[in-house]
Amino acid sequence: SEAFGVHSWHWYFTQGLPTIAGTQLIPVLVGISCGSKPSVPLKPLGLVAYVISVYSPFGHKEFRFIYPVLPICMLYAGYGLWYIEKRSARLLRWMIGFL
Repeated sequence: SEAFGVHSWHWYFTQGLPTIAGTQLIPVLVGISCGSKPSVPLKPLGLVAYVISVYSPFGHKEFRFIYPVLPICMLYAGYGLWYIEKRSARLLRWMIGFL
């Protein structure tokens, strides 16, 4: 497998997961930051961290190894988009009231 390329241990965190999350990366991060709220469960995030930490020590890395965690990331993207929409509506009402 080393004949096909070797990456450092942090590749999944710095390049792999951000690449497969794509444009949903910011909503995913916002959704994770909302994890202190009781409506956002953190156990699925632990599964994502576990899968990535299991695959990280191996030298040969591919996107396809972490594709199974993508649906869990999209769960957090949904929470993030809900939070952004809720906050933007409040900001819009404040701006209209200010005018």
